[in-house]
Amino acid sequence: MKIAHLVPYFIPESVGGTEIYVLRLCKALRQMGDDVCIIVPGKYALKTQQQVIEDIAVYRFSVSARDFRHGLRDGGALDGWGLIMEFLRDWKPDLLHSHAIGTIFQTREIEEVKGLGLSVVATLHLPTLGYGCAKGTLIRSIGTPCDGISESVTCASCALGRHGLSERFSKRLASLPLTASRILDLFPGKFGTAAGMRHRINRMQSLQREWIKSIDAIIAVADWAKRVLCENGTPAGKVHVIRTGIEPPETGESGPALEPVQPPIRIGYMGRLDETKGVHVIIGAMHSLPEHTGLSLEIYGDGDPSYRERLLAMIGKDERIKLKGFVEPELVYGVTAKFDLLCVPSTGVEMYPLVAVEGLAVGTPIIASDIGGLAEIVIDGVNGKLFPPGDHIALAKILEEIVRQPGIVDRWRGGIGVPITVSEMANKHRQLYTNLLGTRV
Repeated sequence: MKIAHLVPYFIPESVGGTEIYVLRLCKALRQMGDDVCIIVPGKYALKTQQQVIEDIAVYRFSVSARDFRHGLRDGGALDGWGLIMEFLRDWKPDLLHSHAIGTIFQTREIEEVKGLGLSVVATLHLPTLGYGCAKGTLIRSIGTPCDGISESVTCASCALGRHGLSERFSKRLASLPLTASRILDLFPGKFGTAAGMRHRINRMQSLQREWIKSIDAIIAVADWAKRVLCENGTPAGKVHVIRTGIEPPETGESGPALEPVQPPIRIGYMGRLDETKGVHVIIGAMHSLPEHTGLSLEIYGDGDPSYRERLLAMIGKDERIKLKGFVEPELVYGVTAKFDLLCVPSTGVEMYPLVAVEGLAVGTPIIASDIGGLAEIVIDGVNGKLFPPGDHIALAKILEEIVRQPGIVDRWRGGIGVPITVSEMANKHRQLYTNLLGTRV
């Protein structure tokens, strides 16, 4: 079969989680005999570009959105989308698999693609689950995880709290009648933004319902995502959970040294340097323990420069903590295998973080925030330990106990199972494609 994958803003020089996912999936499908390509709409100097990345054809089209209001495209046309439609008519795929729902790919585009006789599938890689969360984190303004239930007053109040408004004032503005909020949203400046928030949330909910109705199938990479979608009205039969697969590590990278773990316990962090990743939480936990405690922490990654400077200031002269640089994808297994523990202290909801799955693949137990996909990857007390997101004191207590009883880590090693591979993930995708296409294949 022929499958076109649509991935907005695909940047090979800075490959992230979604890009890795799509490349690996395309390569596995190609090995199974399918014809695949990647379509990338974005702001490019040339109208069309073509390149080959790891033997997969990548076509870039200059596409931009119109009719923005507060960063939300309100269903208007796209400049350049016709180029993608021309390509699809010429290439004649059986199915278009989108890896984003939002600015570049909405109901309007789904319906146009289906008008060519194609089936349309979408994988949700971000915790927004489409238009489910205006903040993009599924964390309430008071810092606690959200249950994901979308309701215009509650969500508007939360979004306003992010902008620094008091809880009382946020609730009052969020409770404005929808008609009034819609009119006030037209006003320029901060007042229009605040007073129009409920209208904007309501519009997001409408966009969410529209694309879910028009799409043929939705792929969620974690159980929690399917639960939230269904609790917000998505038909359960339309949502398919296919977990992210990994490339098995090279022989010999089987985790830390085989002898029992002893202090100093070597802890690692691997990932983007960003507020929502919670690196400051693990640093805070280290600082709350005496310097002679047998622990060391190595932080690998890059990202927000201002957040990096904040972390450096937090680390200060603490010799136990080292802030290192970016690790190339092909070196991740080797670095992670040297840790006794991998810490994933995210303060925002993670869909199904690849770094945690890869850590377990080399035999390294995980200490992680009890949130989102992390709570599905880490089985508390079996292959690692969970703690409340953002709670550095709770994390410090876990670390302190491990130093006193390092045998805990050895026990967690024994509880690590075998993660799904890219090949298995691709087989599940192919089965879904075949079921959708039926006799058309």
